[in-house]
Amino acid sequence: MTLLRNKPARNKLRENLYEKLQGSGVPLAETVKTLRKILAKDQAAFSKEVGISLSTLRKIEQQGEGVSFRTVQAVLDKYELELVVKTKT
Repeated sequence: MTLLRNKPARNKLRENLYEKLQGSGVPLAETVKTLRKILAKDQAAFSKEVGISLSTLRKIEQQGEGVSFRTVQAVLDKYELELVVKTKT
């Protein structure tokens, strides 16, 4: 993923993400990737910022298994987000 350096574009991306979050929601992997893009951070910098390993962040972004709820919650808490469960469409 190319880092997004343009602040107005990052602001627009943030607006779009929060609009989706308030509406139908956004899958966890997409949410985390979008947060990284908004913050203009690569995976290594983002994982360090939220206090998880790089391999764990990669698992989250690839919708992989083996990531604990506690880890997911720690990432979401950092950005004042919560995990919501709904039926698949």
